[in-house]
Amino acid sequence: MNTSVDIVTTWPSLTNQKKWISDEIYWYTKHMAEPTALILGFLGVITNSINIRVFLEQGVKKSNTIIGLLALSIFDLLTCIFQIPQFSCFFVSITNHVVGNSICNSYFQYPNFLAYVTGHCSNWTVVYVSIERTLCIVIPLKVKLIFRPKITILSILSTSVFFFILFMPYATNTRIISKFNPILNVTLIHITDLKFAKQYVQGLTIFMNFFLNVVAIIVVAINTAIMVYKLKQFKKWRNKNVNVSKIGDSSVSGKESSSSKQDKPMTSKDAELVKSVTAMTSIFLICLSINQIPATAIVAVPGTTFRGINSNVLSTVYDFKSLSNMINASINFFFYLRVSSRYKEAFYAVFPRCSNQKELS
Repeated sequence: MNTSVDIVTTWPSLTNQKKWISDEIYWYTKHMAEPTALILGFLGVITNSINIRVFLEQGVKKSNTIIGLLALSIFDLLTCIFQIPQFSCFFVSITNHVVGNSICNSYFQYPNFLAYVTGHCSNWTVVYVSIERTLCIVIPLKVKLIFRPKITILSILSTSVFFFILFMPYATNTRIISKFNPILNVTLIHITDLKFAKQYVQGLTIFMNFFLNVVAIIVVAINTAIMVYKLKQFKKWRNKNVNVSKIGDSSVSGKESSSSKQDKPMTSKDAELVKSVTAMTSIFLICLSINQIPATAIVAVPGTTFRGINSNVLSTVYDFKSLSNMINASINFFFYLRVSSRYKEAFYAVFPRCSNQKELS
């Protein structure tokens, strides 16, 4: 969420500091990142709408993971919808239309605020799904007692309410005001933060970036590593089982098959689901790590505020942060379709024309 709040940091002799990113470089990166993010936003609306329809076709009552992936698609869809107005302002800004820019920088901040909320709901849905899927392959018998559909739904709803309440004090302490500009002879609209909002968003930024996001990255990274390890075990088991089946000795194959069933790390159905979740969590880890750059830049680079000498640094990393958010929210569909045969089957059931075209090709 781009806010005009500066996190005040005292740096000696900032007047002697040089800009880390020139105005020309910032201009080029802005013209590359924001239109690309807008395109990805529209792509995310399409792909997540498809995901929601396909997951409903699969049946949300059958799997806690499907419930989690459905919730993730809903949050990603809302994030894309709420971010599109902000990215559309890029085309207003390049026209240098004063009134249009003032409207974009005021009214469109509220959808941006909602995108920030749904984005964090999406992040912690990924955390929940990764934990649930990891426990399913580590303690498959006990996990059914821990994770049930009602508990999954309640957990996701509770997370949504938590983040909405967490960001509400900032939203309720901002005001949109209009002021006549005698030089331009127009009335301009801009958003202003009350004193409490400035203090609150500073603390909230530190809490979110240096605590919650770090915790999310660590938890998802550990779960992803476990899932990758279990997938390798399953691959070894499958290769071993195939080799045993090629042996003509039935007595040997019978003993091997009975022992292999006991040592089987997961079912083929679980393996596909784990592959889908692993692909999703890998994208998540990359994108959320990129999201940590703005907060790191504020601490590490002198004068890095939206009105400081290195304002271009913060604006540039925020552009790439927004771009990574749109990538994270829009491309899961392609991995689901590539990895999961169950998703592919449901997709072709919902969109039979795609199946017919594939057969013709």
